Amino acid sequence: MPEGTLKSAHFVKTPDYVQVTGTGDFTKIGIKAGDAGGELDPHGADKLGNPHGGLVFSNAFSAGPSGVGVQMHEWTNFQSATDFCIRACKDGPGAKQRCQHIYDLTGCEWNIPGDYGQGFTDCEGDSTIPMGLYPQPDGSTSTFRQGQNPTPKPHPAGATSMCTSLQSFAVGTATARAFEATATSPSGTGSWATGTPTASSESANSAIHGANLGGIRVGFAGIVVGALGAGLYLF
Repeated sequence: MPEGTLKSAHFVKTPDYVQVTGTGDFTKIGIKAGDAGGELDPHGADKLGNPHGGLVFSNAFSAGPSGVGVQMHEWTNFQSATDFCIRACKDGPGAKQRCQHIYDLTGCEWNIPGDYGQGFTDCEGDSTIPMGLYPQPDGSTSTFRQGQNPTPKPHPAGATSMCTSLQSFAVGTATARAFEATATSPSGTGSWATGTPTASSESANSAIHGANLGGIRVGFAGIVVGALGAGLYLF
């Protein structure tokens, strides 16, 4: 990835998902200037993935049998010429809703509220209400359908804590690593009330979260390349 491609990246781990949001000049990796982007997910019209074979792995919630993480079965990813976002949800009640993939025309900030400002950070955070769902005063939930007018406002970004600021990142060297598709036991929260993260000194003090894409360890930069259709590893 050329220097100057990635301008900012913000990793957040909540009780129900991990996400990365940020900005950059992605014309440097082949996206046309002015391209509003699109959405990738593990489903697609033919249920074979969009793109076909796109896989996401993470050890944020479980190391799995291999010790390096498990497959995240629900995720959603947007990429444009200027910003990117990805959310990978922990298996369990609400995973499909928190990583909903049907709002493909509404972009990053509507689907994945978060920090799109300058800098590189690693935080714990609260889970947000799933995109497209709006709790009502009477206790019911209203569901927005793409194409309805007007489009409602996005939910606010969840509160964050235990943040570590990173001064820079570096593209790493190629490494060999194999991953297996895994099934995990359902867990996580099913309520749409925002969750409160459990303090973790390990995650709070880690120097940098990395990504492993096609065997290449590239720090946050892997998120962006992952948007182009290959496997992605989230720490």
